[in-house]
Amino acid sequence: MKAWGYDCVVPHLVRSTHADHSPFTDQAKFAAARRRANTSAVRGTLERVPHARANSEYSIPGPRLSGSTLMSGYASSISQHSFLNMDDVHHRKASLPESELDYAPSVIDENIAPDIPNGELGYTFDQLVDKLLSQPLSKTDSKFVAIFLALYRVFAAPLQLVDAILLRFDNLRGSSQPPLITTRHQQRYLSVLDQWVSTYPGDFANKATRQRLYNFANSLLSISIFSIAAKEISGHLDVEAEDDDADWGLSDDNVKSGRVLSSSSTIGDETEANPSRTSCTALQKEGQSPTSIKSRSPGGSAGNINFTPTHTLIHIIESAATQARSFIPHPRIVLSKTQWRSLLEQSDESIAKELTHMDWIMFSSIRPRDLVRHVSVPTARKMQTKSLENVNRAIEHFNHLAYWVANFIIFRDKPKHRALMMEKFMRVARKLREYNNYNSLGAILAGLQSTPIHRLLQTRDLVNPSIQKDYLKLEILMGTGKSHFAYRLAWENSSIERIPYIPLHLRDLMSASQGNRTFLTELVDPDGPVRINWKKFEIMGEVVVGIQRAQEVPYPKLERNEEAKSLLLECKLVKDDDVRL
Repeated sequence: MKAWGYDCVVPHLVRSTHADHSPFTDQAKFAAARRRANTSAVRGTLERVPHARANSEYSIPGPRLSGSTLMSGYASSISQHSFLNMDDVHHRKASLPESELDYAPSVIDENIAPDIPNGELGYTFDQLVDKLLSQPLSKTDSKFVAIFLALYRVFAAPLQLVDAILLRFDNLRGSSQPPLITTRHQQRYLSVLDQWVSTYPGDFANKATRQRLYNFANSLLSISIFSIAAKEISGHLDVEAEDDDADWGLSDDNVKSGRVLSSSSTIGDETEANPSRTSCTALQKEGQSPTSIKSRSPGGSAGNINFTPTHTLIHIIESAATQARSFIPHPRIVLSKTQWRSLLEQSDESIAKELTHMDWIMFSSIRPRDLVRHVSVPTARKMQTKSLENVNRAIEHFNHLAYWVANFIIFRDKPKHRALMMEKFMRVARKLREYNNYNSLGAILAGLQSTPIHRLLQTRDLVNPSIQKDYLKLEILMGTGKSHFAYRLAWENSSIERIPYIPLHLRDLMSASQGNRTFLTELVDPDGPVRINWKKFEIMGEVVVGIQRAQEVPYPKLERNEEAKSLLLECKLVKDDDVRL
């Protein structure tokens, strides 16, 4: 029995090559497609409007479909793929011509290139750093810092970014601008540094990088207007960290070769073979253990300026990861009528609360860059990579929950008993929707739509019609139509506590990562500076920042249901398509 089989490669990542399409028409179409299909734009706290639930599940246009029609359509897909079968993307990518694999801006005609805006030609590393440190002028600009810090390791090493920021900070001291303007710019630079060090302490695992930033912060302690920020940065550097991204992104060891991404750099032939891992040459060898160091700064954090202190942030994440380890299944109880009746007697709300509590803990243990790392590390090494532990656990929990649903339904032989359990899970699914727990909702629907359950025609006929009708609304909400349009709309309009449908967001990241070039240098000017395809990272960044914003709004304390937890984690399940009927 396959737990999850949605096949949702985002269509807006594939560019049409029809001869009648002009480049400008194609760009307009892709821009419109991204607005429709991409995850929602992230709003600031002050811009959010309280919105308990989205009504998209009731307003989707189209003909009314019977339950059997819907379930047969889903089951045919579910029976072919397992949850998060990322290899499908690679197979599909290999079967398409190269011109259809790249994002539209990557396909540039020499005759029209000068007329295309600079962003379509890519950006140099220096231009991206300037934008990182500039004053945000739009909603998109306000997300740039978070996106850049999460994804820059694909094309640059931490030491390169530290040097670039410190150089610009020093250049402001000799500028002709009024002192107040200069100070304001410098404070913004320090704010970016503070956010970077607090969110990604592993980027400063290299001794040279850490020492360079520490010396810079120490030099500002005597300047009263910068002293608090300097102490804050020094306090962040006091945290022991290891570089979890050295085996997929660029590390500081590469800077020693002198190959850096600046306005004077170019990409060689070896770069285009695998630009995301060889643009700085001599990448860290596979299997090398992450660097772990301790800070040598003399003091701790001296207050909270704009961001959570690193030690507090890490404590929260580590605490969630520790709790999440207790949610690993330990099958020791053979499923019997006793467990079956016990689950049936549990209230729908208490089961939904327990599932939401477990999902929230596992979701909170995932760092933003964990998702990027998951789509960057080769499939064969995903399970062995320690830094992917939290993402792998969430994936396994999703699959386990889907199998759990199917096992409890088909455990009994009589259709009337199976119908009772099927109704139970349909009602639980409705409660999960009310809690905006889209991840467990998707897992329960995957179990209800799996091949063994789809074949239970007599059982489905005995399900209460009103429950069946309400369940069909949930199917529409989580359906794959129009690139999961209904779910994306609901996610965009859910501003309170929410847990994302992780499979879809991981697929979005995979499609954007594998379907777009990282560099556009050869398409623009092979002899010119390295040009980074920032459009690719904007698409990936929408996913990452959306996840970050969801983690900022925790659920209130939920009532625990230890009995439901035990039934989920301790019962022995059959995980096979050939489940007896």
